[in-house]
Amino acid sequence: MLGEFRQRYPLGCLTSELLQIHEGQYLVRVTVQAGGVTLATGLGGGTTIEAAEDRARERALVALGLTPPPVKEPNRPVLPPTEGKPPPPATIETQAVTTVTPAPATVETPAPKLDMLDVLAQTTAEMKRLGWSNTQGREYLRRTYGRNSRQDLNDQELLDFLHYLRSQPAGNPDPLS
Repeated sequence: MLGEFRQRYPLGCLTSELLQIHEGQYLVRVTVQAGGVTLATGLGGGTTIEAAEDRARERALVALGLTPPPVKEPNRPVLPPTEGKPPPPATIETQAVTTVTPAPATVETPAPKLDMLDVLAQTTAEMKRLGWSNTQGREYLRRTYGRNSRQDLNDQELLDFLHYLRSQPAGNPDPLS
């Protein structure tokens, strides 16, 4: 598909953007542009950044109208005919292979957008759970991120801070321990 893209849009470009990493899952957005105009986008997720990017790239190119590569069917064993008996049922593995159908390439379900105000509110609740004062929270932010307040953190830093707070046992009033 990339070759087909290059033929149609020789000056076009694909831009990959890592949107989120959460519990070992990567979320990537690929934007297809030509002449400074966005033609299509695609989201993809996976357990590796490469898999997420590949999925997002394929979805973006399909959204652009390019043809995805054909899906290669796995080799299936040919069983000899049996006289007067119905064929044996397929194994679970074969059933799984025959029932799997890829999602339509033109349908794109975006990942839910995180409400950063909600994440900010969750950090407030977690700080209260831990018994942290605002001063203790600011000191942790200065030491860890070089920032004075949660509002100064970027989205990823704010999410990291929330995950850190959630990992702390309740009643740990010393953020520097």
